Amino acid sequence: MKKCRPYDLKLGSASPAGPGRSLLTNWDCGRLSSKIAFTEQLALQNALCGIRANCILPGLMNTPMAVDTRTRASNRSRAEVAAERDAKVPLRGRMGTA
Repeated sequence: MKKCRPYDLKLGSASPAGPGRSLLTNWDCGRLSSKIAFTEQLALQNALCGIRANCILPGLMNTPMAVDTRTRASNRSRAEVAAERDAKVPLRGRMGTA
């Protein structure tokens, strides 16, 4: 029998904007989908014990590390890089802020 500790929390994270990636590839989508499915199964299997399972999937963020680095690398203005990244966000059409 499984030992239940209701204060346990299982947490997973994945980012669609991994190092050097500008667009989601089929591999990325599969990886993120499997992360979500794993978290759902983890939650279902541990629900009776009161154990929570959360999956964090952050999107594109408007941070100096993300935008300014790309600005310097591409010799474009910050506004151009930010607009390009905003266009890739399907919900609300803009990056999140930190």
